[in-house]
Amino acid sequence: KGEEPSKQDIPLPTVDLPVAAIIPEGYIPSEPQRILMYKKLSAVRDRLDVSKLQEEFEDRFGDPPAPVWNALSLIRLRLRCQEVGIESITTESPRITIQLKKGVKLPLHTIKPLTTAFKAQKHHFTTEQVVLTIQSSQILRMTEEMVEVIDRALKEPAPPPRTGVPGRDRRPLSSRR
Repeated sequence: KGEEPSKQDIPLPTVDLPVAAIIPEGYIPSEPQRILMYKKLSAVRDRLDVSKLQEEFEDRFGDPPAPVWNALSLIRLRLRCQEVGIESITTESPRITIQLKKGVKLPLHTIKPLTTAFKAQKHHFTTEQVVLTIQSSQILRMTEEMVEVIDRALKEPAPPPRTGVPGRDRRPLSSRR
């Protein structure tokens, strides 16, 4: 109809990481309450909602176990991916592929420095995607950090164009004698 879609209508980017991100039965024994909390998780569309949901978990059910913290972290990561321009994060162990949205590209002048900086970690950067090799229990944290690296690279201003003619003497005319 030519109307702007609401935040709820825009799906968050897919993030598929090998981490347990569930609400354990032992944490919320009531199935209807667990389903309600899953619905609330899936309805989150901004960081403030994540904070409110985290408070609700803590207030109603006590300190969340690790899988619930992971679920909240994954929602935050998906929201951050949406802000940055990342379409998806997929896993084919031990590789993680971060795919940028159509029309979002890493600037060429950032790819070589990023590839060099992350060479030891076996990362590969192209204008449309980043492929990471992560074999760590810290996979979620490391992926969050890489999303921030990508965000900084996308915001990196292009270097100023070179001026002058190649091979031309650039000394001031007064000092050429």
